Order: sequence, then C-alpha cells, then structure tokens
Amino acid sequence: MIEGHHGSILCLECLKVALKEQATGGEKYKCTLCLRFNIPGTIPRWSNAAHPEAIVCQECLYQAARGFSKNPDVEYTFNPGEHPAAVKVARLKGEDGE
Repeated sequence: MIEGHHGSILCLECLKVALKEQATGGEKYKCTLCLRFNIPGTIPRWSNAAHPEAIVCQECLYQAARGFSKNPDVEYTFNPGEHPAAVKVARLKGEDGE
C-alpha cells in the first residue's frame, strides 16, 4: 500500500489498473493522495468507478509505481516506457516564489 494524506491509500492492484486507465478530460480537480488542487484537466488522472470521489493525479501514480518498484518485498517493476509520458504543469510567474 502507498499512503497519501488524510489516510488515503493506493494498493498495488489498483495502481496497475490506474496506470492503464489514467485519462485526461473534464474540469480542474484535486488529488486525494497529495492534496494538490486546481490541477488542470489536461493532466491525466484516475478514479476507481466504485469510489469516484477519490482521484489520483498522474504524478502520484508514477511516484507510487516507483515506490512499489523499489520495494524488494513487492514483485513489481515499473516500466515508464509502457505508460503515457508524464505531463508537466507549466508554473505561472510568482507560483514558485519568483
């Protein structure tokens, strides 16, 4: 399990599904794991159909995948080339303290 903020979790089986099903679209959203908000709809995300209120951004998906991949007790290898390229958000002037 990968744990996010406020007790949010992502299991390996859900992660595997999420990596395949991540998609863009819709309005801005908030990630349940990292709590970032106003994430543009152009950034891929995943939500389990059984819990649509829980949304995971692509950055958290890939961070979780790398974490599982590094754990010697987990039989999982993350191959970034098998998934969509990471989408970066352009920062607006002043957002990073400039």
